[in-house]
Amino acid sequence: MAMLQSCIDICSSFFRRRGTLKESNSSQLKRCLTAADLTFVGIGAMLGSGVYILPGEIAGEMAGPAAVLSFLIAGLVALLNGFCFLECAGQIPQTGAAYVYAYASLGELVAFLVGWNAIAARVMSLVYVAQGWSAYFDDVIGGHIRNFTIEFVLQGEEWDAPLLTNFPISQPVL
Repeated sequence: MAMLQSCIDICSSFFRRRGTLKESNSSQLKRCLTAADLTFVGIGAMLGSGVYILPGEIAGEMAGPAAVLSFLIAGLVALLNGFCFLECAGQIPQTGAAYVYAYASLGELVAFLVGWNAIAARVMSLVYVAQGWSAYFDDVIGGHIRNFTIEFVLQGEEWDAPLLTNFPISQPVL
């Protein structure tokens, strides 16, 4: 019977929630960002450098004029996502963004998963930005890094991993 009660306690702690706490004025930091500043920070976070890497290839090789429509749909989805975060920030004015919102509404386990998902997403986005910029740099210098890698590291065999990259320049980051 004690074992069953322990399992129930553990399961209930996974979905434990805390209420919304009004922000206290204990912080020494001054709020100095305006709505325009926060808008530009959000746009910069969404765009990243990926917007400079793939759209030309996608529009030129696959989608053609439909790429504009896909950008409009993606922009609408991003706008709706921003509205969701705006609503959550109005209800729970604390730092922590998605983790805090998930903790307050869905519980500890979901908040844990959301927090680690956010960390993994940022790490992977940095990997792909590094991969894109390294491919750009190699293209600017005439493919010398790719040729060197194929000749000396891969001993003349082509790198056959289309999901990763044409050559393993940024794969150690993974």
